[in-house]
Amino acid sequence: MARGHDLRVHEMMRYLLWLALIGVGTSSNLSATVLRVPNNYATISAAVTAASTGDTIRVYAGTYAEHVNITKSVVLIGSWPDTATIISAPGDFFSNVSYRYQTQPTLFDPRAALVRIAPGTSAVMQGFVVDGGEPNRDTSTVAFTGILVDSASATVKGNKVMGFLPSDTSGTPSTTLSGRGIEVLGGSTQSTIDSNTISTCQRYHIHVSATDDKTTSPGLFPKATVSRNIIIGLGKSKLGQKGIWYNWGAYGTINNNTLTQFDYIDSAVEPDRASAIVVKHGEYRAGGKSRILISANTISANTLTNNKGIFIEGSADSVVSNTVSGFRWNVQVDDQDSAYVIGNTITGGTVGVLVTATTGSKTVARLVTVGGSPANKNTITGQPTTAAGGAAIQLVFREQGLPSGDGEFLSAIPVVATYNDFGVYSSAEIAARIFDRADTSNIGWPASIDTVLFSPFYVDKIRASVKVFLQGPYDLSVGADTMKNALKAGSQLALHFGVIPIPALAVDSINIELRNAALTAGSTTRKYAPAWLLTNGTIRNFSDTTKSYVEFDTTLSGSYYFVVYHRSHLAVMCSLAQSLDGGTVPAVYNFTTSQSQAYGTNPMKAVGSQFALVAGNTDGNSGIGATDLANIRSAIGSVTYNVNDVDMNGGVGATDLSLCRTTVGLNTQVP
Repeated sequence: MARGHDLRVHEMMRYLLWLALIGVGTSSNLSATVLRVPNNYATISAAVTAASTGDTIRVYAGTYAEHVNITKSVVLIGSWPDTATIISAPGDFFSNVSYRYQTQPTLFDPRAALVRIAPGTSAVMQGFVVDGGEPNRDTSTVAFTGILVDSASATVKGNKVMGFLPSDTSGTPSTTLSGRGIEVLGGSTQSTIDSNTISTCQRYHIHVSATDDKTTSPGLFPKATVSRNIIIGLGKSKLGQKGIWYNWGAYGTINNNTLTQFDYIDSAVEPDRASAIVVKHGEYRAGGKSRILISANTISANTLTNNKGIFIEGSADSVVSNTVSGFRWNVQVDDQDSAYVIGNTITGGTVGVLVTATTGSKTVARLVTVGGSPANKNTITGQPTTAAGGAAIQLVFREQGLPSGDGEFLSAIPVVATYNDFGVYSSAEIAARIFDRADTSNIGWPASIDTVLFSPFYVDKIRASVKVFLQGPYDLSVGADTMKNALKAGSQLALHFGVIPIPALAVDSINIELRNAALTAGSTTRKYAPAWLLTNGTIRNFSDTTKSYVEFDTTLSGSYYFVVYHRSHLAVMCSLAQSLDGGTVPAVYNFTTSQSQAYGTNPMKAVGSQFALVAGNTDGNSGIGATDLANIRSAIGSVTYNVNDVDMNGGVGATDLSLCRTTVGLNTQVP
């Protein structure tokens, strides 16, 4: 007796856990009835007939060969994936017209549904294997659907849907008939399609649509959140196959799904016949419906004969932070206004991002943003160059009704495609990865029309960090190994540089040059970055004082020399080229420990136990001489931020003159 009681308690706990997992509140369900199949009812349909609104139907492992029409707001719970609760097609599924639904005959063609969630209900279905059989033998033109959400609000979560391949009577899969895994149809639907596994379907795996009628705009539009589903295509197939398809004004969110193995066998027929995620005819959305957000999906293809990763058409949709790889066209934006393609990682395939326009006049005001800022950059790598038939970004704009390859271009369409990272950084390499068909005579980059912006490109800047001392402000107290910061303490830095942030321990500003050869004549790269020099000889970024390094406007990782300049000291250069990149915080190059750290023969001055840049270069040339002494004499008494204040104590005086006399005749060793 106690054992039976324990089992019932255990089952109740599992039931409450199921409700929590599917997001159904438990306070209103504690008094609801739990109907068990096959314990209390032999079939799922019999349990639905007996249930009341709010009841739960618990279906235990087994195969149930029946059509299920869910006409009430109930919760159906199966046992998959722990064990298999299978709903399979009954023997008369393909001939019994009572399984075919056409709730809105002016908008939808009839379709046979193995499981149907009826209009006006708010049902939950979780933990089932819905198996249409493979293939589905039938000679009619009726589409077959695994789970049909028919003008209802439903949660379809954690199911496995498979085997909807319409075929002829011999069992050969049809290339014209249509099978669907999960469908959301009609208006007033607020549905969630979450964490399902869907495979072996032709043509749609998840289909959300407002109408089948291409000639009439629907009055109501379904909304669906499609997330965390695993969708597996047929690979390279002669059958049309779509992963997730929002059509004719449907809207919502598509996020965190994984889609694989979509390709079509013929390279010349219907280029979207094999597509992972598609939004078609978004322009039908009315009444201020929000854009569709396609985000954080992982989409891949093993072959790329004729397939697309993400295709959006219509109006104001966003493709954000997806990982797409291996498609002939990885992402395509067609006839969109205010569309965004940002933060995506697109790898391989033939074309990274394709932007097309085939409708409207040349004066149409549309905007497409691909990247647009460093924070929103797309990383688009591994595609062939334009010469080899590929592109990282490809633009093709044509007037409506004209065959491909002819006619005028819609050259007024603005496209912002800046700050994208193609994995290459020279102008020639970037040019080879952009196809801008702006007019019939221009192919290639840069664009000849000013409404398309590609540059600037993303720059992951090279970084460098140094430690240097200046002879002038060096504190000669025994063991100090530091510099005085009288200019900061006396407010000369603030008065000179204005309101920009200045570190508390700043001594002065310095300038650092990056060059890719020791000799200036041999350097093809010469970049400069200012920095704050602190009392201990380390630096801070001039623009961002939280960074202990400077950043240069180049992305070419490699071996570089860097030169340190100060307004009243002789410049020094590192003795050997250093390996630098843009991806890590650099190690500090320390000039202060030895003369050999700097290029040339004795290029620095010994100060205490350290080495420092030589003071006294007030005229900014390569050596210290009579002109520098004359400059100091003429400035004696000045208490401003002054280059002749070589000891940097806040004023020009006798100590500056004395210091300069000790360095007259010395020259920089920087070539």
